[in-house]
Amino acid sequence: MLLENRGSTGIDAAISIRHRGSDWSKEWEFDLPAKDDDPFSFSGLFDPPTGRRSGDFELAVSAAGVPLIRRTVRARRSLISRRLISEIQEC
Repeated sequence: MLLENRGSTGIDAAISIRHRGSDWSKEWEFDLPAKDDDPFSFSGLFDPPTGRRSGDFELAVSAAGVPLIRRTVRARRSLISRRLISEIQEC
């Protein structure tokens, strides 16, 4: 996924992952720099909740408080030790 800030100031951005069927979630917040700043990338790892390593997870991305993406991700394997969830890069 590629997010690009074409403005002149940074934008608050957030990525979250939530397990459907439990109260487990993880969120990352960061500043998405303006286009003229140095290239920016983000990646995050998460440990799924014990006993909930399979099933449906909801991935959400927002910028400046505006929801951009909300997608269900289905984990099919019964054992996921660590999973790379997202990489965001500004070109």
